[in-house]
Amino acid sequence: MDDQRGIVDFFRRRDQWQGEQTRIFNRLLNRLCCYADRETNLREKVRARHVFSTITGDDSFPEKNPQWEDWFQLWYALDYLNIRGYRHLDGYLHKYRTDLTDKELRMIASLMTSYLSVFRLQIDEESGCSMAREFFRGQDAGDLVLGLNGLEEGSPLYLLRPVKVGVYHVPAGPAAPVTRKQAKAMNEWLESMYQAEWRQRTDESFSWRVFMQRWGVGLIHWLDRVHGEKEQKGR
Repeated sequence: MDDQRGIVDFFRRRDQWQGEQTRIFNRLLNRLCCYADRETNLREKVRARHVFSTITGDDSFPEKNPQWEDWFQLWYALDYLNIRGYRHLDGYLHKYRTDLTDKELRMIASLMTSYLSVFRLQIDEESGCSMAREFFRGQDAGDLVLGLNGLEEGSPLYLLRPVKVGVYHVPAGPAAPVTRKQAKAMNEWLESMYQAEWRQRTDESFSWRVFMQRWGVGLIHWLDRVHGEKEQKGR
């Protein structure tokens, strides 16, 4: 019998290492959200709720979808611009930079460039890896290798915020399945908002990432519903 004791199980070690990176990331994200909640006063939080309600629609935080509070907390920590024009993510990095490990710094760098959007999920036939491509950008966006733990099977479209953690991209915060009808309504709204933003710009440096960090959270307006034409025009 061949002696297999000296053979390294690369895939098992990779999965163990990836699992540890994901745990580090989740702890970091939790600390960041706690920091955002702890470091701001009631007035700032009320302002943030108002901004969030304006972006997502007047019926924010419905009881039938408790995920909305999770969406808010993540948006508040990562994308919300406070009264001074800074994100809590920037403040956290400035305050704790010397205490963060190299791994955590790389994760924060990935968080800084991440945004919420709809992604099409599929399996790459050659590699067997789960891939995600942003639905709204078509061929302009590259594929991401995505860890799919916890996502429901059977839905090719998901609203999520992928962040590079280890060798995969993992969803930061909730991930919700999206129907094609919902995605169509989301796309129409995004297109109208993008054109409105573009007309207000005086330079050509307007990036998709910056736009989505500002408006992407508005996509949750269509979760668990598809509004009629009159409601869509009223947004």
